[in-house]
Amino acid sequence: MDEPKIKPEAAAERGLLRKTREIFEYLHNNRDVRLQIRAAPDKTLVYSGSFPRNGAWIRNGSQRTLHGKEMGGVWQHVLFQKEINPHWRDKEILPEVLDDIPVSTRGGTLLDWANELDELKPWKDNGFLMWRALSGIFCANAKGTVSFCIGSEVSKDDKVFAANEISVLLRNPEVDVTSKELLRYYQRCLQTKQPALINIGFIAG
Repeated sequence: MDEPKIKPEAAAERGLLRKTREIFEYLHNNRDVRLQIRAAPDKTLVYSGSFPRNGAWIRNGSQRTLHGKEMGGVWQHVLFQKEINPHWRDKEILPEVLDDIPVSTRGGTLLDWANELDELKPWKDNGFLMWRALSGIFCANAKGTVSFCIGSEVSKDDKVFAANEISVLLRNPEVDVTSKELLRYYQRCLQTKQPALINIGFIAG
């Protein structure tokens, strides 16, 4: 397992706020917590981007368009499918995993802590880097077949899937060949500067 290195001193050099540095220090000092940031074998589901709004599954979210179509976050589609579709229900996404991990030093769960830090400004230098660290651990701990739900508007600038999840999953020797073939497709889309219209996914059986 190619576990990402969590280095508090590197976080400090980036100019992270003190509150953000604290979660890097916590992850660095608690390997048992890092090992809990994982889905069961063949149950990892990663998602990113936006989909055209389509009926009931879009309930909330910002209003924006792409090629004249109103867009909504893929995360909304994932949550809706997990409610209604048995094929999706046993897949595990990062926020669900974090919500099951208590933080004894401050109360609440790791998800509560992450959501609190996600509000800090500037987001790209705090929340985005925090989510990159958490998602990197999640992907490094993945085993077997990985499921994907990837839409449009995927960029390394503000999406952890493009920024580091692809590369971490490709380096993970525990991830199966089928998943890596799809990861290489996503990687080619980004390398050829066609990230706006990926719109392809795969849900493991």
